[in-house]
Parts: sequence; structure tokens; C-alpha cells
Amino acid sequence: MDTTNSQDSESTIWTNIDFSKLGKQIGTLNLPYSPDDDAYGFIPIPIAVINGGDGPTVLMTGGVHGDEYEGPIVLNDLIRTLQPEKVKGRLIILPCANAPALKAGGRTSPIDSHNMARDFPGKHFGSPTEQITAYIHSTLFPLANFYMDLHAGGSSLVIEHSTILFPNSKGDPAVDAKSREMAKVFGAPVTVIASHIGNGRTPVSSAVLHGIPGISAEMGIAGWISPDSVTLCRNGVARVLGMLGLLPVPDLPPPGKNKMTTINGHDSYLLCPQDGYFEPAFKLMDRVKKGQYAGRVHQLMYPSIEPTPLHFSDDGWIWTHRSFGKASAGSALAVLIESI
Repeated sequence: MDTTNSQDSESTIWTNIDFSKLGKQIGTLNLPYSPDDDAYGFIPIPIAVINGGDGPTVLMTGGVHGDEYEGPIVLNDLIRTLQPEKVKGRLIILPCANAPALKAGGRTSPIDSHNMARDFPGKHFGSPTEQITAYIHSTLFPLANFYMDLHAGGSSLVIEHSTILFPNSKGDPAVDAKSREMAKVFGAPVTVIASHIGNGRTPVSSAVLHGIPGISAEMGIAGWISPDSVTLCRNGVARVLGMLGLLPVPDLPPPGKNKMTTINGHDSYLLCPQDGYFEPAFKLMDRVKKGQYAGRVHQLMYPSIEPTPLHFSDDGWIWTHRSFGKASAGSALAVLIESI
């Protein structure tokens, strides 16, 4: 489905962008927000549309979490450099989808403490984050044929470069097949099928439920900007846009071997049983076994208390682990993936 309206009649958000217009437009989505110091203000959320005419529409988002920077860097580079004459179709780009969180450098919005990647489909008259997600869900998703959501580990995670797939729960094999093809062409060393993360509340899981093939990319380490992550993200986006026919196929090395994996379930999570300081006994992408010693939780303020040993509840590879030494009861200290 397509629409040329810049204003969703149900949404609080408005924009001067005309999604049907040919050429390049760079502007903002404008979210009404009235804090203590501004009775009639708006939150500006950057958006660009690069429309070269006939062809598919690809929606791309970055900055869904405000402490993940590779996606916004790559998308802003694309906005500045790409000319519509090179595009066969249309790109809709939100480089900083959760603009308040990006400005604050935090995973969640400082305005409402919401995590945008757990807020879909949103609410038009909900909190500010819910209003942004509702606009993406109800206005931008219907315009899109394909979707890429660019993430990184953020400040709390060290994570293996990967793409994430969310299966279409309505059982449409064509959507799942196209998503898998996008993930393979993106070229990350690992693809993770994550059917239960977010339970349909993440951007890509929400998109595929509506028949839009999509992938989420995970780049970066512990909130810093890794040159390798930026390069992989940039090349992956170029490969996928080439595969989908919007841009010429890039002159890049072909993607390397991709390990297809899944998160088996709750036993794949190493959870902290108590507040403390975690000393790990593993590294990223180590192969571990059920029952294997995983590390110990210290009570550093109480020297007489013995550290609590932890053990893995399943076999797998260490896909991601916590970057902070300090942990709370329930903190995810590591997540395991297994080949399929």
C-alpha cells in the first residue's frame, strides 16, 4: 500500500516531507512536546526521502537505541552522498529514530524511559516514544516493501557482528525467505533467528508481521564507534540495496560465510541471580557446554562473603555478553546461540 500524505490523520506527528515527490528531501518529523520550558514546542526527528522513481521502497532506521551510533553514521553518510538519479525506487531514512535517546546517549528515552525497540506498534496518543513508534508503524510501514533496522551493542553489550531475523508468525514463507536472503547478502558472520525477543514489539518483528521482509543488524561494542563495525554496516547496507535493485550492485568483496543460528529459549540466557559484580570466565563466541562454569558474582563491599559461582544452562556460542562489571538481579550476563 502507498500514500502520499505527509500527515497521518490519526497521528500527532506532522512533516513537510512529500513521500511521493521525486528527488531528495531532507527534513524532520515533528512531534508535539510541551516540557516545562516550552509550552508549544516540538521534538524534531530527522528524516530523508530519496526518490528516483519506479522501483521498491526500502525503509531504513538507525538510532532506535540512543547509545548505538554505527547505524546513524552510515545512514547520514548515505543521505548526504546519494543522488536520486542513482536510485531505482525510493529510500525512506530515519537515521535517528529515537532522537531524544540519541541526544542523551542512552538506550531509552530520557523523556518517558521507554525502549523504542519494545514499544511497537505504539500509541498515537501515548508517551512520546509510543507516538514515534505509532507513526513508523501506521504511516511508514505501509509505504515500505523492505525494511532494515540498524543497531549496535550499545553501552551495555559486547556483541558479535550479526543480523537478526524475526519469523513471520502468520506463516508467509515468501516473507521469511526474502528476509533470509537480505541477511545473507548483508554479510555479517552470524545470523540469529530470534522469534521470542520482544514478542512482536521490536521494529522488525512488527514489520514482518505486516508482510514486510526485514532484518535487524547488530554492530558495535560497548557504546563506542568501531571502524570495523562502521565498515561492515556500510557494506552490508550497500549489498542489500544492490540485491533489492535500488542501487547498482556494489563493487565489494562477496559476503563471507554466514552462520545461521537461533536462541533456543530461556536456558540460553545467563542471568544474574543477585546484585553484585560479575567476573566472567568466557569470551565472545566461545563455545560452551551445559553445566560449564560461567563465572562468579562478587559482593565487593563485603570481603567475607564468598562469590556466587554461575554455570551455563545450555550449550552454545557466546553471542553477546554484558559490558558492565556491575550487575543487578535479573541482568542478562550472556546470551547463547546455537547452529540450525
